[in-house]
Amino acid sequence: MLLKYFLLIIANKNFQGYKPLLRKWQKEVEENEEDLVLEVFESIFRHFLCDTNRADAREDSFVHEVFAPIISPFFINNNLKSSDVLDPSTHRKRKFDPVLQGRKADFSVYTQIKSNKYYLLVSEVKSPRYMSSKKINLWDCDLVKIGNEMKDMLDKCIEDGIKNNDLTICGILVEGFQCSVFAMDLKFDAIYRMILLGKFFLPQNIHNLYVLSIAIEELMQTRSTISRSAELCFQSLIQHNKDPSITSTIPATPIRNGMMRSSFHTPIRVPTNRIFNSIYN
Repeated sequence: MLLKYFLLIIANKNFQGYKPLLRKWQKEVEENEEDLVLEVFESIFRHFLCDTNRADAREDSFVHEVFAPIISPFFINNNLKSSDVLDPSTHRKRKFDPVLQGRKADFSVYTQIKSNKYYLLVSEVKSPRYMSSKKINLWDCDLVKIGNEMKDMLDKCIEDGIKNNDLTICGILVEGFQCSVFAMDLKFDAIYRMILLGKFFLPQNIHNLYVLSIAIEELMQTRSTISRSAELCFQSLIQHNKDPSITSTIPATPIRNGMMRSSFHTPIRVPTNRIFNSIYN
């Protein structure tokens, strides 16, 4: 922890000299947590130029140059993979119409076991430029969207055989530079709990990298949560397949499928002139 704060201070005062410092500390540290911190800073320094302010970045640029460099080191590894297409959303929508396509998230993470993908984290991002230029209504905001996506992911995991009621799906809602971390579970009949776990901020430029200290702590907690969920997926499938060579200690919930509730189809906005034409014609 001390190394993390020291690195933050040095990075703000001596940005040009970060590479030798990272190489030096990389040789000295052995703990995985400290190694991850260095990986985050290496990722940040590759994308942040000294004279760049990200407040005016378009959404695609903001995702790829600000959000992804901080997020990716935590969640992309041998067990977790990223994607922008949400298969659980496609699965839900095609129950209504087989030609419909699913939602595309700005960032999502899944674990793959054999041929099945289990989505455990989703992110929706609105850039500072977008947030400052529009008046955001409740029905148009990404909070509702990410809640629906998390429910789709949770339902699909259960339908695919993950019966343990400790399974937790995470979501990161990015509104400008502010990030909110949510968790969703289904421990009781028809009650999808969406819980705010914490908040953190993304850096605007190299002069406020100190915000990364809280960001790193929140993202480590989120990584721990979805790693646990990935393990539950693996254990549940072992139990489902009744492999005699492996004993699962994870309790299953037989009525798990009955606890779910179906989602409605996404409403379609109809222009007002079409409504009046249909009435009078």
